[in-house]
Amino acid sequence: MAYLVSTGLDSLPGPTVVVLGGGFAGITLIQKLAKQPVKVLLIDQNNFHTFQPLLYQVATGSLAPDNIGFPFRRKIAKIPNVAFRKAVVQSVDTNQQHVHTDQGIFAYDYLVVATGSKTNFFGNEALERNSLQLKSIAQALDIRSDFLQEFEDALYLQDDDRRSALNFVIVGGGPTGVEVAGALAEIRKNILAEEYKEVDSETMQITLIEAGPCVLSSFSEKSSHVAQEYLRSMGVQLRLGQRVLDYDGEVLSLSTGESLRSRTVIWSAGVMGAAVSGLPENVYTRANRLSVNDFLQVDGVSKVFAVGDVAFVGPKGHPMVAPVAIQQAEVLSKNLLLLASNAAPAHPFRYRDQGNLATIGHNSAVVDLSTPFAGGAPLNRSVTLFLKKTKAYPPTRCGVCWNARVQTLRPCLHQCATLHHVNGRQTRTGRINAHTHLTTACWVKPMALQILANMLEKNLLVQALKSKAQVGKILSGLAMVSILSPVD
Repeated sequence: MAYLVSTGLDSLPGPTVVVLGGGFAGITLIQKLAKQPVKVLLIDQNNFHTFQPLLYQVATGSLAPDNIGFPFRRKIAKIPNVAFRKAVVQSVDTNQQHVHTDQGIFAYDYLVVATGSKTNFFGNEALERNSLQLKSIAQALDIRSDFLQEFEDALYLQDDDRRSALNFVIVGGGPTGVEVAGALAEIRKNILAEEYKEVDSETMQITLIEAGPCVLSSFSEKSSHVAQEYLRSMGVQLRLGQRVLDYDGEVLSLSTGESLRSRTVIWSAGVMGAAVSGLPENVYTRANRLSVNDFLQVDGVSKVFAVGDVAFVGPKGHPMVAPVAIQQAEVLSKNLLLLASNAAPAHPFRYRDQGNLATIGHNSAVVDLSTPFAGGAPLNRSVTLFLKKTKAYPPTRCGVCWNARVQTLRPCLHQCATLHHVNGRQTRTGRINAHTHLTTACWVKPMALQILANMLEKNLLVQALKSKAQVGKILSGLAMVSILSPVD
């Protein structure tokens, strides 16, 4: 028989807020409610947070798993009003205000569903059974292991069997699919060619399948075009306007009637809300997400809120990305504190779109900026930036802050960069210089670092790392540190 579990917070004042899920939304909410007059219990099936934007780098061997995960308990150790329990949520009882888990029952005064999302196979059981997913560290390690095993097997295979083993197919042309395809192209160039000399690297094929007419459909047309051309230049085969109908583990069937032989298919064609059972059926909407009002309360359900990927706000919903989750958690924290003091919620959620970024390979990315990151008037349109080594800007310009001049790829004039002199030549560097080993006289344009801070919550990333060297490594791999250019 299930029993009511004590959280160890009973002696503290204030209502109990139970948070289901320790993703970007859950972690942000805990940070905002720390040392406030509420008791916070975090429940997650894992005892660590995963920095999901970097999962593809774990899958392709660029990062170790511990570089993108950190334990919850270390995070909350010094927060007196927050507790954590590792448990699998089975259902919620909104009448009794209980959360049922495999470790017992937890009582709540306010419940926050921040369970995130899971892979959406659109009901295709064969694809779910035979393809690989990329939503957790364990799945990323499975993909990494699969890559290495196929490389080893290819040494003993001939002709068609070898081509099948080395034909890696990614389904879905969103940011994840593009990033995985670019990383695989780097592996073919740098690892397969150097470490598996017995295998012709040209035998390895990377195929990206997208049902729509272009990759990165949520980006600007220019960003999408640049990404496609760069992927093609890296040897990635793009199959646009094609859908995957079936996959048996060896043969992939397409909507065009064609078949592809591949032993490795990575499915990144869609996600759906990872909602919990026990809530009324009428609160579920598109992609299994929970319909919430402007105050992030689940429609028609008292004292239950939803944030992050699982929450559907407004008539069209918002993208299932980290910035949305973080902003929702910030707003909800304010409203929960008002409720704890017997006041009505007063802060409706309004999403501030700060742009999109997708990396392509080791040191390239496309970025859509909808607002400047520091000063200047708001931009009227998104601006596409392709982060590669470029011609140096005038050394009199600042390399940290950016305003509307970003439209012409010019940094702003604010004096917030550190002035240095290297070999008698004037240089400007940003706050983190991850590439000092590349050149002695350079001007770092850390626009990407600002993107990192605004889009992906810099603090979470930095806390997941053990050294500045790792910071540099990650920022370099993401192309999120500005690119070095010689100063003329």
